[in-house]
Amino acid sequence: MVFYATRENIVEISRQLVGKTLWIPILSDNSAHYIQNRITAIYIYSFETEDEYLIGFHANDLDTINIEYFFGIIPTGHRIVYNAKYFSVFDFECVDADLLIWYYTSNSISVDQNASKIFNIYRGRYSGMNNINDVIPIMRILDYCRDIRNRFIEHYVVPDDDGYLFYETIYRKNLLKLEHSGIHIDLKRFREFSGKAIVGGTIYSEYNPYTATGRPSNSSCGINLNSLNKTDGSRKIIVSGFDGGRLVEYDYDSYHLRLIGNMIGYQFPPGNVHEFLGKQYFKFLKAF
Repeated sequence: MVFYATRENIVEISRQLVGKTLWIPILSDNSAHYIQNRITAIYIYSFETEDEYLIGFHANDLDTINIEYFFGIIPTGHRIVYNAKYFSVFDFECVDADLLIWYYTSNSISVDQNASKIFNIYRGRYSGMNNINDVIPIMRILDYCRDIRNRFIEHYVVPDDDGYLFYETIYRKNLLKLEHSGIHIDLKRFREFSGKAIVGGTIYSEYNPYTATGRPSNSSCGINLNSLNKTDGSRKIIVSGFDGGRLVEYDYDSYHLRLIGNMIGYQFPPGNVHEFLGKQYFKFLKAF
């Protein structure tokens, strides 16, 4: 059964959000970073009762609930959130749905294009308007959320090892801190490089940890920040946030190889590890 939150029933609905639940927040504006955004609605699914809940904060088709009030009255529980970073400004304990699926299957949740195209349609049709997701019919939002729910349930694995715990409690939350810190830019250089005018001198990026290599990518405003060219001056768009400050880069020689050595109890000799291993490879080949 689907329950729609109203000002009259929100307290009673909040009491039902115990046990294991899946939460899917919907932003008001898909073209804006989540830090500079707001949540228009939340879809919640109960694994125990199979009931569904829709809570509206700015959505035209739902009663408007005060989001701070809502997060202040919900009970504790085992909460799994799709795009958990959207809740990072609230005191809300949860785990990230995509991270859970990625850790155990090496895949992130792939949303059906037919379910998600409604966002592209509205953004294309009303390209000059902010917070356009607020006016998308709630039944289309419900279809989108159900698609995510079904795909999550299909691949859901109960976490049972320390490796996953590290990714959830340390890795993901440290990426969140970096995203919230923002990146200071040289406004003139940024405009020349990207063709976009930014107000305030700070951009916010998003890390994607769900890559084939496990190395997170990082992008902002459609720019891949991990692959800024070393020779064309594009890296100069990023500056220190302090007057007279500097940016310092640390590069650890053969860091991943040394980590592997520590994990298996092997101590590499001083010096360049790649050079050392190269000597071992060629020594081995000569023997044949």
